[in-house]
Amino acid sequence: MGKLHKGIDHAVLTEDNGGGLTLFVFADRSERKCIYAHSGYECNPKGCKEDIQALLRGDYPPTDWEGNEADPNALWQSTSEWLDKSFRDKVDYVHIVATIHKNGKVEMADPREVGNAALEAVYRFVPDPSSCCCEEGDNACYEPAF
Repeated sequence: MGKLHKGIDHAVLTEDNGGGLTLFVFADRSERKCIYAHSGYECNPKGCKEDIQALLRGDYPPTDWEGNEADPNALWQSTSEWLDKSFRDKVDYVHIVATIHKNGKVEMADPREVGNAALEAVYRFVPDPSSCCCEEGDNACYEPAF
């Protein structure tokens, strides 16, 4: 895939402990200013995959979609507090499923540690013919889609 739009530094897809998926897009890594956030992807994981693919093509995130957050930076501040609390308390309140870097590199969480909507959004099922136990729904049989 390509690189992110020149006005975008990186993007992060988070999953909360209820399976909710939110995509955050940042303009600057040093300032950690979130310029775009879209939530509700757990109801539309295919749309999430398409939006990440659009980012990787260099598209700029649309500002007028239903599901866009009115104050993306405030939502990121709240979410990042839960990320810190999850790490500190070793309780999974929210975690990062994928990080999309400016150069197009995508870092992914282990598919065994994400919910079904996240699996559909950023992974693809790869059956393992050498294993009779690897069936759809077995998270070990998924690989990153990007």
